[in-house]
Amino acid sequence: MKAFRVEGTFPNGKVIQAFSMDVVSDDEQGARHQAYSVFGSRHRVKRRMLNITSVEVIDAAISQEPNVISAFREGSQEEK
Repeated sequence: MKAFRVEGTFPNGKVIQAFSMDVVSDDEQGARHQAYSVFGSRHRVKRRMLNITSVEVIDAAISQEPNVISAFREGSQEEK
Protein backbone atom coordinates (compact mmCIF):
# COMPACT_ATOMS: atom_id res chain seq x y z
CA MET A 1 0.00 0.00 0.00
CA LYS A 2 1.10 3.52 -0.80
CA ALA A 3 -0.14 6.99 0.08
CA PHE A 4 -1.33 9.16 -2.82
CA ARG A 5 -2.29 12.83 -3.06
CA VAL A 6 -5.15 13.43 -5.49
CA GLU A 7 -5.75 17.02 -6.64
CA GLY A 8 -8.33 18.54 -8.94
CA THR A 9 -11.58 20.50 -9.17
CA PHE A 10 -15.32 19.86 -8.99
CA PRO A 11 -18.44 22.00 -9.41
CA ASN A 12 -19.85 23.10 -6.05
CA GLY A 13 -22.99 25.04 -6.93
CA LYS A 14 -21.93 27.93 -9.15
CA VAL A 15 -18.31 27.75 -7.98
CA ILE A 16 -15.56 25.48 -9.29
CA GLN A 17 -14.01 24.18 -6.06
CA ALA A 18 -10.40 22.99 -5.90
CA PHE A 19 -9.57 19.99 -3.74
CA SER A 20 -6.63 18.00 -2.47
CA MET A 21 -7.06 14.71 -0.63
CA ASP A 22 -4.74 11.96 0.56
CA VAL A 23 -5.77 8.32 0.08
CA VAL A 24 -4.24 4.90 0.61
CA SER A 25 -4.19 2.57 -2.39
CA ASP A 26 -2.15 -0.04 -4.23
CA ASP A 27 -1.86 1.99 -7.43
CA GLU A 28 -2.81 5.26 -9.14
CA GLN A 29 -5.99 3.79 -10.64
CA GLY A 30 -7.20 2.77 -7.16
CA ALA A 31 -6.45 6.25 -5.82
CA ARG A 32 -8.55 7.80 -8.59
CA HIS A 33 -11.39 5.39 -7.85
CA GLN A 34 -11.35 6.34 -4.15
CA ALA A 35 -11.51 10.05 -5.02
CA TYR A 36 -14.49 9.45 -7.32
CA SER A 37 -16.16 7.38 -4.62
CA VAL A 38 -15.65 9.93 -1.83
CA PHE A 39 -16.90 12.89 -3.86
CA GLY A 40 -19.84 10.91 -5.16
CA SER A 41 -20.97 9.99 -1.66
CA ARG A 42 -20.18 13.26 0.14
CA HIS A 43 -21.05 15.82 -2.53
CA ARG A 44 -23.19 13.85 -5.02
CA VAL A 45 -20.74 14.69 -7.81
CA LYS A 46 -20.85 12.39 -10.85
CA ARG A 47 -17.54 10.92 -12.01
CA ARG A 48 -17.61 12.89 -15.26
CA MET A 49 -17.93 16.16 -13.32
CA LEU A 50 -14.83 15.52 -11.17
CA ASN A 51 -11.69 16.84 -12.87
CA ILE A 52 -8.60 15.12 -11.43
CA THR A 53 -5.49 17.08 -12.42
CA SER A 54 -2.79 15.08 -10.62
CA VAL A 55 -2.22 11.89 -8.67
CA GLU A 56 1.18 11.51 -7.02
CA VAL A 57 2.78 9.20 -4.49
CA ILE A 58 3.59 10.97 -1.21
CA ASP A 59 5.39 10.08 1.98
CA ALA A 60 2.75 8.93 4.47
CA ALA A 61 4.49 10.84 7.29
CA ILE A 62 3.54 14.23 5.79
CA SER A 63 -0.18 13.45 5.49
CA GLN A 64 -2.73 14.79 8.00
CA GLU A 65 -5.58 12.55 6.77
CA PRO A 66 -6.79 10.14 9.49
CA ASN A 67 -7.16 7.21 7.07
CA VAL A 68 -3.53 7.56 5.91
CA ILE A 69 -2.22 7.92 9.46
CA SER A 70 -4.16 4.84 10.52
CA ALA A 71 -3.01 2.74 7.56
CA PHE A 72 0.68 3.49 8.18
CA ARG A 73 0.57 3.42 11.97
CA GLU A 74 3.26 1.32 13.57
CA GLY A 75 2.01 -2.23 14.04
CA SER A 76 -0.81 -1.98 11.48
CA GLN A 77 -1.84 -5.13 9.63
CA GLU A 78 -0.77 -3.84 6.20
CA GLU A 79 2.90 -3.87 7.22
CA LYS A 80 2.94 -7.60 8.02
